[in-house]
Amino acid sequence: MTDLGIGIIGAGYMARTFAECLAKYTQGGRLRAVAGGTRAPATAAEFDVPALGSVEELIERRDVDVVIVTSPHADHRDQVITAARAHKHVFLEKPMEVSVARCDEMIQACDRAGVTLCLAHVLRWRGSPRRGKEVIDAGRIGRVQIIDFTWRDVRRSTEEKAWILDPVHGGFLLDAGVHVFDLMRWYAAADASRVFATITRFSDTPTIAPTAMVHVQFANGLWVSSAAASSCLRRAFASRCNVSRWSARMASSRSTRMGKSTRRLAGHGRRSGSSPPSTSP
Repeated sequence: MTDLGIGIIGAGYMARTFAECLAKYTQGGRLRAVAGGTRAPATAAEFDVPALGSVEELIERRDVDVVIVTSPHADHRDQVITAARAHKHVFLEKPMEVSVARCDEMIQACDRAGVTLCLAHVLRWRGSPRRGKEVIDAGRIGRVQIIDFTWRDVRRSTEEKAWILDPVHGGFLLDAGVHVFDLMRWYAAADASRVFATITRFSDTPTIAPTAMVHVQFANGLWVSSAAASSCLRRAFASRCNVSRWSARMASSRSTRMGKSTRRLAGHGRRSGSSPPSTSP
């Protein structure tokens, strides 16, 4: 079988991650070119492929069958639609876009073109989140009633991701918080019926919408709360704030004592080598 030709749009952390995976761990796919972003020449040189002058040039290449889109969030729609019109399949880095309407436009464009649009929600592939899903689905702690998520991603420098400070791209809650929302729906196996959220700022971080508290009630009765923070709560701890961690606690019907009915998962998340996770919901 002929390898699929892959083109990567964007050249940041995830672009390089996908390029490395294609070079070292993937069968049936070969990186052909990189386009977009100031780091594109370096990424292309590292993996011995050309750095192209424009996204359109990459999409138009005859040896590119699939486009991986890792660009800033509000750039996704136009790039995905352009790729679909050129009959290229699309693997799209999260978050999908900055509004439901723009997401719908991408879905419709790919449907019309008969190409696959796949969204990358990487936590479903990692060890700790998958163990949580296995615990829930196996009923090992009874019927889960409440899940409490915490996500911290506090960084003192945004030099390598300066675009995240532009409000057009949605800010921290969309960029990192989308992981939590995806896990919520995956664990709940249901859609949300009610949502309440508030946003605040605890420090002088330049991040857009740096700290949020979200409460979600799902159609099956599950309640989920989430605190997502990218600002240090106290200036005195600034030296410890270059961290990225998530954790989840689940309270179930197995026991009336919270201490015995709570399962906690935590970590940076590591890849799991087992079969692909479910995509529903």
